[in-house]
Amino acid sequence: MNAKFKSPFSGDVTQAINPWQWWGEQWGNNSASLINITNYKSDAPATEATIIQEVAGYGMQLGRIIEALEAVVEHLPANALNKGQKDAVKQFKDMAKKIDNAKKQQQIQKVCSGNIDQLIASLKTLKDEDKPLYDEVSKKIKAAL
Repeated sequence: MNAKFKSPFSGDVTQAINPWQWWGEQWGNNSASLINITNYKSDAPATEATIIQEVAGYGMQLGRIIEALEAVVEHLPANALNKGQKDAVKQFKDMAKKIDNAKKQQQIQKVCSGNIDQLIASLKTLKDEDKPLYDEVSKKIKAAL
């Protein structure tokens, strides 16, 4: 299991939490326990762990896949798909929109969770990185004041 801790707009900070591994490491290896618990099935768990820790976590990987697939879907001719495929594309677009909305809500919560100096710094960063979301947050702040 990984616990993620982030300061506003600081990027991913990941802490691997695996008490079974910690227990095994006391003996100098990771095989001292009678059972091995993992959160995923993989033919190459060491490779999987390296990718997650050094390249990109599952969320980032999924985000890139969604972005790429959205670009492809936008260029599909409408008459090239049958009904089932059109339904699948619609479901994908709906899911991608829900994911985007959830990410925006998390970003808004991060902006609003710190002290005033952190809030100001976060708003400046947000303005540079995501102007439409900055405008949305600014409207909410102005409405509250």
